[in-house]
Amino acid sequence: MEVGKLIAIGAMVIVFSLMLTVAFAPVISLAYFPTATPKPNPLELSSFDRKWYSIPDVDPPGLSQVDSTRPRIRQDPQTLDTSHFRVHYAIEGVDRVIDYNLDGNGHPDFVEVISASLEYAWYAEIDFFGWPTPPSDGELGGDGRVDVYLLDLPDDAGRLAYAEIDGIELGDNPNTPYVETKAGSGYIVIDVDTVPISTLATTAHELMHLIQFGMVGGESHGWLEEAMAVWMEEQVLGTRHLPSYIGVFLAPDACLTSPGSGKYHWYSLWVFIQFLSERYGTETVMELLRDVGLSESQAWDRLLKVQETDLDSLVRDFSVALLTRGFVKDFLYPTLTIEGSVRLGSTFIPDDGVEQMGADYVEIEARGPIQISLESQGLTGVVVGINDDLGYLYKMPEGQTSLDAGLFDHVYVIVMNPQMVFSPSDCQITEYSIDVSLGDDLRRADFSIAVDNFRPLRFAVPHD
Repeated sequence: MEVGKLIAIGAMVIVFSLMLTVAFAPVISLAYFPTATPKPNPLELSSFDRKWYSIPDVDPPGLSQVDSTRPRIRQDPQTLDTSHFRVHYAIEGVDRVIDYNLDGNGHPDFVEVISASLEYAWYAEIDFFGWPTPPSDGELGGDGRVDVYLLDLPDDAGRLAYAEIDGIELGDNPNTPYVETKAGSGYIVIDVDTVPISTLATTAHELMHLIQFGMVGGESHGWLEEAMAVWMEEQVLGTRHLPSYIGVFLAPDACLTSPGSGKYHWYSLWVFIQFLSERYGTETVMELLRDVGLSESQAWDRLLKVQETDLDSLVRDFSVALLTRGFVKDFLYPTLTIEGSVRLGSTFIPDDGVEQMGADYVEIEARGPIQISLESQGLTGVVVGINDDLGYLYKMPEGQTSLDAGLFDHVYVIVMNPQMVFSPSDCQITEYSIDVSLGDDLRRADFSIAVDNFRPLRFAVPHD
């Protein structure tokens, strides 16, 4: 705890020194956060015009109402009210925040940083992007504003913030144009040791969870909820921010619903949500979450129907995007971990297989005419040949294709498991093998794509 306090104090000194250098105004702003810049999606931050939310003059600290169903600050709780939030905090006891108050308005500057971040997240997610307003919690916390509690979370809790739904299920959220059946209000808890410069990502993430509660309630949808919340961090902070969760690049063959280590695989699937938003539009992500509240399987069926595609094509296109880093900010993405490689006249058998909605990447180390054969039950494959800044895709009907590998700088087989899964307990590994032999009756590529930011894959291991 004390070590965390020292680190946080150091960060606060740096942040507030910057603030005082830039402007001696008594109002705290988010000017020291990275500014958003335009991106191709019309719903991105292009019309923000570099506007950052700042808190107007605030009232003196108020008294925090104690509710039996809410977290409790353990000594002398106070509040700071903004337009949409009531932030509960203390300057004494175990839950105390760093009590710097450089603007002299009665509230610790750390609490103002949190409050400004919350309001900016609200502005971005609800006012700009158009996500629905979470339902009111009535009088919980003292009034209908969203309550945020600054607490000293246990060091072994493994999290610096979380959102929780209230125990009372409202059913319908009156702030949406459609009728929900499980909507609920909620609140946010943020650790007092949070480094100030990270507060905008934190508040954007947790506010997204409250929006989810207002659409689908507290029923867990696992990976989808966390992936969307991390994706929202990237949307709110703009092009200079890329979430650090990259597990999907390290283990692309993992099951879609598998939490992995500490649920970080779920978090890393924000890249899949990014793919959906870039391919089909941000409104598709909204509709997916809305429909998941009724039926997860029907939600995916509807997405595929509306977009006139199928699950095989969706998994293929996402897998190719991972290989080529084919996203809007592709230069910031890491390269994939390769499963292995195989030479002419050899067979590749991986140590494991591919789980549902995952993919393996195997490099072909051969030149000239070759035939590539995939042996498996239920898996599909596509071959990608990379030549300069173009990628050529070869489908594998009946698990086979033939091509001239000499035409390409790199050739990869992507082995995919295009089966939807909804529960971690349903995740299963499907095994496969790949044979490479001399080929004839060479095929033409089915289509080509730009791969301007492709980088050779990592950790290739030859297999004889």
